Amino acid sequence: MTLVEGLREEVQALAAAVAPAGVEVWDVVLTRGRRGWLARVLLDRPAAAVTVEDCAAVNARLRARLELEGTLAGDFDLEVSSPGLDRRLRGRDDFVRFRGCLARFKVSEGLRPEAVVGRIVGVEDEGLTLDAAAGRRLVAWDAVAEAKLEPELPGFDKKTPAPNKNRARRRKSRR
Repeated sequence: MTLVEGLREEVQALAAAVAPAGVEVWDVVLTRGRRGWLARVLLDRPAAAVTVEDCAAVNARLRARLELEGTLAGDFDLEVSSPGLDRRLRGRDDFVRFRGCLARFKVSEGLRPEAVVGRIVGVEDEGLTLDAAAGRRLVAWDAVAEAKLEPELPGFDKKTPAPNKNRARRRKSRR
């Protein structure tokens, strides 16, 4: 085990110890910054959403524990957040949890990896069943190179480009 892996496990254990009931530590990422360590702690709440209050509470408690125990010697930065709307899907449990949701996959079944966007409709022993633009498709587990949720926001369509604010400003200034 490397130094970074050992520190990461320590930070993860401390974060889990100070997390509110029902909140899990989804991931911990440690990197070296200009001032020392940067610890990014991602929280998840399987039954509901992680709140700003959850993140703030874990940040305050974890910072105090890290400073008290000297886990990350010297200066360090700490960021606590949720995995976000476009979170990575990391295994069978995530695919079961987000069944019915839209996701973006990098699938490597042929010579070239392929990007597939589809709704997760089934999680079987053989792989995932997706409803994609080209129809229903079974993707074998070993072909899923990467998967992320694709956020679906009401009134927001990714196909429609955002208005160009600079063009509108130029028109106004010409008048």
